[in-house]
Amino acid sequence: MSRNNLYLDLKGRLEKKLSSMQENELLPPEQNIADEFGVSKPTLRRALQELADAGLIRKINGVGTVVVKPLKTISRELIFVCHDIVFFAETLKQFGAAAAQSNYFISIVPLAGDAQTQERILASAVERKPAGLVIYGDPDKQNLNAFKLISKSGIATLYLIRLPEKIEANLLEFGNADGISEIVENFYADGSRKIAVYADNRVNPVAAREREEGFMNGMKRCRLKANPTLCIKRESEAAERERFLKLFADAESSPDAVCCLNDLCAAHLITELLKRGYDISKTRFSGFDNSPLCEFIAVPIITVEPPMKEMGRTAAEMLIRQIENPHFGIQKKKLHTRIIKHRTK
Repeated sequence: MSRNNLYLDLKGRLEKKLSSMQENELLPPEQNIADEFGVSKPTLRRALQELADAGLIRKINGVGTVVVKPLKTISRELIFVCHDIVFFAETLKQFGAAAAQSNYFISIVPLAGDAQTQERILASAVERKPAGLVIYGDPDKQNLNAFKLISKSGIATLYLIRLPEKIEANLLEFGNADGISEIVENFYADGSRKIAVYADNRVNPVAAREREEGFMNGMKRCRLKANPTLCIKRESEAAERERFLKLFADAESSPDAVCCLNDLCAAHLITELLKRGYDISKTRFSGFDNSPLCEFIAVPIITVEPPMKEMGRTAAEMLIRQIENPHFGIQKKKLHTRIIKHRTK
């Protein structure tokens, strides 16, 4: 790391340390701080002097250095507000690494609870006045008032996957619908003509709608007409599901291929068909998300791998560009998904 980057890194870490301290709290001795951050005392003193010039700390003869006021704004802090930390785990990791390389620090804030709770969480993030925000919102709560507050805050903000209702802002997404379209074309290229789409309540409703749209687009590209009896949506009734399952009892009525809208519902569908003793050896199945579950499904399956690592790195790049170039226009970018083929073990 260059000397300048080392200094910026130190300054950001000191700001973060001050943000957790109380007013009039005494800082540790300079040597202790220098040892904690692995820097020389001259470099530390330069950073402390800038914080003193900004009125955040004060040196008192015979006492030491004290916090003048709690630091509510961390000039190099990026807050990642995330509704699904498990799904975005790799994105968060890559985002943090890329931010650190540019001498920024990240805080991860889970976005959970009812609408009122989520309003408070988002408002609290704004109150910290970070350098930037990355937000993956709850797909079922896209009309919160807090999103309007964020738009007016002047804080550089990047949304992931989709924008809230009536909000125009920076957006980074991946081909949610495009991945399913590509699977349909993959099935068609291999000779499948009776292609079904299947979803259940294990698929997020917003993602389900987007992926159903991708299925229909894929069918149109292949010049195929979707058969209603082969289209089981998330909200389909139990009777419709039962009729669909019974199609697999006869080779003549069975679909050639089934596009399941995520890996979990694919696993449950396949398990149920095998439990009934149906021969599905000639039927192809797909999922979405490329989850570890795919390795344990009883039949070969293809799935869509979202670009989670690339999303983290790109999110950091887009957000920092916006922070450091405030007049940069709104950025929108779509990343590509990848088709993965899993074999049975």
